[in-house]
Amino acid sequence: LIMDEYYCPNCGAILNDQYGFDPDMDTWRCSECGHTNGTTEEDIDTDSDGDIDSPIVNLVVKGIGAIGKILTVANDVISSKEISKETKYACPNCGAILNDQSDFDKDHEWTCEECEIELKYDHYDDEYIEADGESEEADEETRNEAKPEEKVEEEYYCTKCNDILNQQKGFDPSKGAWTCTKCGQTLMGDDVYDGERYKNTLWYCDKCGELLNTQPGFSDTYGSWICEKCKYRNSITGESIVNKDDDARYIPAEETTKNLKKKRRRAKLFTRKRVPIAYDSKHLVGKDITYVKRVLFNEAFTNITCKPLNDIKIGSPYYEGQVEAVFINGKNEFSNNNFATYDSEIVITYHCKREILVPFSSESLKKCNYKDVYKKFQDLEFSDIILQPIKDLVTGWIVKEGSVERVTILGREFAENTKYKFDEKVIIEYHVLKKEK
Repeated sequence: LIMDEYYCPNCGAILNDQYGFDPDMDTWRCSECGHTNGTTEEDIDTDSDGDIDSPIVNLVVKGIGAIGKILTVANDVISSKEISKETKYACPNCGAILNDQSDFDKDHEWTCEECEIELKYDHYDDEYIEADGESEEADEETRNEAKPEEKVEEEYYCTKCNDILNQQKGFDPSKGAWTCTKCGQTLMGDDVYDGERYKNTLWYCDKCGELLNTQPGFSDTYGSWICEKCKYRNSITGESIVNKDDDARYIPAEETTKNLKKKRRRAKLFTRKRVPIAYDSKHLVGKDITYVKRVLFNEAFTNITCKPLNDIKIGSPYYEGQVEAVFINGKNEFSNNNFATYDSEIVITYHCKREILVPFSSESLKKCNYKDVYKKFQDLEFSDIILQPIKDLVTGWIVKEGSVERVTILGREFAENTKYKFDEKVIIEYHVLKKEK
């Protein structure tokens, strides 16, 4: 036999599932709605039609004769006296039925007569809650309202090379202006002063680096401007302008490792590792070696070698680090429309100061005549040789006049077969007689 199941006539909850319930007890208060139910036989009546009329309905599940279990189903009928169309409201604190309390009115706040807690009606859940509490759904709505909407970052592109500015290190659209780190193009927002005398020119404070174009009242017609941030007076003239497109020594920022990996991964999947060279060979020749290496590195090339020519001497037209040629897979002519695999062999040759191998040590030059030492460095083609006499001799018998005391390059003595650039400072110190008083 299966134990009879008992239901609360107010809310329909199964009393058997409630902790501590015992049908042998005379009464039981439903832990769901707080309604007090009778469990004795006196509480169970039968109508004239034979139906059970009870505040507790005894439900016995259907029987399955095939497996020998005899189960009966009692009629789930509650007498008309017990049925009420009015919704019952329970106190969330003590479980008391508020409808049974005198003068209860659900349209107003209510104080429970049992526990004296202040309650208010929650229209969302059709229940009473504590006056200072909120329903779970209301809490969720409040959290959703308070939660800021996730902003989708707007992408910005260079109008010249179409590079994504958001991926360039240091880019901030709120500043209103930016110089593309890939091609050097100057970009301005609509509300940034773009100049009257010098169109599309960005002016930065020489002291603090603040953008002057965005400062109220700024104009390039004044000739000078005092920075609002640091109060430094800046020159606003044509001589102060540095055109980064023409400046061979302008160095763009290094691309992030994450973006480079993304470029190589995309190239490997879709273009057989081929990436755009993005620059003409003529554009790269004459630029600074650091610039050329950087822009090719930013295009995701990985196999870049720099070879110095060591050819700059006195009167040379080249500057230190100036690129002579760029070879990609052995070819030194290419256009910005060409492609190459990102692991292609790239060789950059550049001009740099001639290095001189000094075949003797500074120690070996001591006590030699300073004129002979001077000629040695002159023959090696050093360009900055300084003679520095030491006026300490009285007679010149023990230490000969003109004998070398010390020779230094870059302020230090040197070993044999050491290399130095041709314009490093060479100082020859030698002894001479004191002058008579």
